[in-house]
Amino acid sequence: MHMARPVFTHSPSFHFYGRRAGGGLSQMAFNNDDRAPVHVPAAVDPLYYGALFRLMHALRAPSSALRFRLAPHQLLCTVNWRVMHGRTAFSGERTLMGGYIDMQDFRSRLASLTGRPF
Repeated sequence: MHMARPVFTHSPSFHFYGRRAGGGLSQMAFNNDDRAPVHVPAAVDPLYYGALFRLMHALRAPSSALRFRLAPHQLLCTVNWRVMHGRTAFSGERTLMGGYIDMQDFRSRLASLTGRPF
């Protein structure tokens, strides 16, 4: 299979907030509305799409989500590698702003503010 980038990234071990975590899944990158074309061999095609549909069903299940509404001027901060996030349909006016901080920059600033290495 060929994809622009892997959906799942596994690591023998990785650091998260200064703690060493055991091996396993370290990142999941998935956006069904923004997927790159996938070149799947014909023999694997039914397995791939069956797994994709099961994944979509699991991700959209009410038990898999925490839904809440932000009030004006509220901020939501997440670690993209640790929290899957999205938005539901909305009607009316809103201003949505986003920003990104590289994990290395985040760890550096956290270490300088707390005096502990991360």
